[in-house]
Amino acid sequence: MEDDFSKELIYLTNLTNINPENKFTQKDKIHIFSYFTKNKDQKKDAWLFLQSLQTENDKLEYLKTFITSDLNAAKPAKDEIIKFWNKLSEAQIIFLRSQDMEFEFLPTRFELKDETSLEYTLRPTVAHEFKNNKYFTQNKFVTQNILDDLLKKSDELEDNCAAILCLPDGVFFLGEEKFRSHLLIRNCYLQLTRLLKNGPSKYGCVITGTPGIGKTYFGLFLLYYIRLYYPDSTVIWHKADSQFGTSYCFFPSGEVQIGHFNCFRSIASERKNFYLVDAQVPEGCSAYTILLTSPKQDLFNNFIKPYGFTKYYMPIWDHNEIITLWNACYENIMNTRDERFTLEIVETLMGMWGPIPRSILENWDDALYNEKEFETLIHEIDLKNCMKSVNEAGMSKNSASGRLIHIHVGPNFTDKHYQFASSLVSHTLINLYEKQLGNDLRDLITCSSNQSPIASYRGNLFEDIAHKELSKGGRFRIRELKKGVNTTEIKDKEVEKLEYNWFTTMKHVREDCYNRPKSKIFETIDSFSLEKCDRTLALYQITVSMNHGIKAKGLKVFKRSKWDNSSKKFIEWDESFKLYFVVPSENFETFPWQSYRTKTNNSIKNHPQWIKEIPQYALEIRLDREQIG
Repeated sequence: MEDDFSKELIYLTNLTNINPENKFTQKDKIHIFSYFTKNKDQKKDAWLFLQSLQTENDKLEYLKTFITSDLNAAKPAKDEIIKFWNKLSEAQIIFLRSQDMEFEFLPTRFELKDETSLEYTLRPTVAHEFKNNKYFTQNKFVTQNILDDLLKKSDELEDNCAAILCLPDGVFFLGEEKFRSHLLIRNCYLQLTRLLKNGPSKYGCVITGTPGIGKTYFGLFLLYYIRLYYPDSTVIWHKADSQFGTSYCFFPSGEVQIGHFNCFRSIASERKNFYLVDAQVPEGCSAYTILLTSPKQDLFNNFIKPYGFTKYYMPIWDHNEIITLWNACYENIMNTRDERFTLEIVETLMGMWGPIPRSILENWDDALYNEKEFETLIHEIDLKNCMKSVNEAGMSKNSASGRLIHIHVGPNFTDKHYQFASSLVSHTLINLYEKQLGNDLRDLITCSSNQSPIASYRGNLFEDIAHKELSKGGRFRIRELKKGVNTTEIKDKEVEKLEYNWFTTMKHVREDCYNRPKSKIFETIDSFSLEKCDRTLALYQITVSMNHGIKAKGLKVFKRSKWDNSSKKFIEWDESFKLYFVVPSENFETFPWQSYRTKTNNSIKNHPQWIKEIPQYALEIRLDREQIG
């Protein structure tokens, strides 16, 4: 009988030509076989009753009752998770002090504390003498919710706000140490949060993006947000990597239960509640649903079809965000071999993988692994096919495209395009392309403007050629850019041939070289060199776009980034600057003067006099033939 029953189960649960509601998903199959493995005594009665049913749909409907009966028994969650939920409302937002603090209210409403005086342990494994950061913490007499200020200013912030959400010591997000007790509040968290329940996403949304950027951590931030702003709502958290649909249910009372989603269907049927899904296929429900996932179309295609559901892309991190995270949580931590996690390691890994936290933090102390992994992934793909074929379906967590290609996001979080993860990735793939096929990259760039799958990479390809040409030196056509003037005089400029210095940190800059950072240290500057004739720093911004606003923040950071060997600290450059927009021939004669912009592309009217005095030029790179020597 047992063999017959098992065969019947296999047959029925694999039927496809039946009522859709009776179909068994892979999860359902796992549950039904798991149930009868644990409850063998019920097989006989189930088999006899199945025999009495006339249709396959009736049999499947009957079998579904065993799934729901087995899964409708929610249990209290572990003490650590209950503690997390009850202490979440006590979390505080503090600010890592920097010389670019943007909040005028901080000195009056906050007090400045040494890291060692905090009630939070941000770097538990770091020795006391190395804990030298300073933080603004909210004055205990100020009761206003600081998150209100952050949400209201989220579109105005030029740089990351260096805000850190801290749970009380000994309390971990979701009760798990791997999620730590604190997280960096990225600007995009604030901007995306403001979109929830508004406009096209009033019923739910998908938050996706490049693998490894920390979408789960955005979900953890949302738990804090919901706890504060929707105190009467219940939140269902559908766990990642759960074959059995395991979910936490966080109640307003402070109670937390764990069980299959079916345990909480009645709760999910209420519009006032929230359903957060971490990299799983969402169940249909009326609660406001937020799916957090890497690009996996099988997870969200059906989910976003109904009206009122929107797909948003979370941006990759920028250089400054990574450095802030490292400063606050990882600076000076040591591994078991007493090796220290230094800024140089951070910059090296960013130069390799781009600003992706998972790629930088998981194996920071294994240089051999990173080198081998990089080489393996590079040789898995070739340049042209990679650019033509990459799409969201292929960007899984550890795939070549998922590591070597990044999704770049527009200000509205719905527009996106693909770019190589780093200059090193594009440079290496380009060299392999030219070496293996004997093709000139210039031909690929020339034809790529009309090939939409390749067009978004055109900037990467052009940048690589431009760096090589500028380093080789020669005669280039330039024209000074004037505000409100469309046509200006074209002149020839002699550029000195210089050694190509691809540096990791500003300590490795050389005044006698063409200096190119491996990672995007400065938002406005792709490379620079010292023009010895007049001691002027030539700053190069390479672009194929006609509109490339200047990020004033990048210039400010660059100005104080000169490493002084005698004092062993960073000082300000004392040379004057010239800013060259390096453009292809078709853009050269009409390239306009560029305005100064914030990170969010808002215009800046007030900036320091020394920035106003920087002259702008367009510099031509010809793709039809070599530059004139």
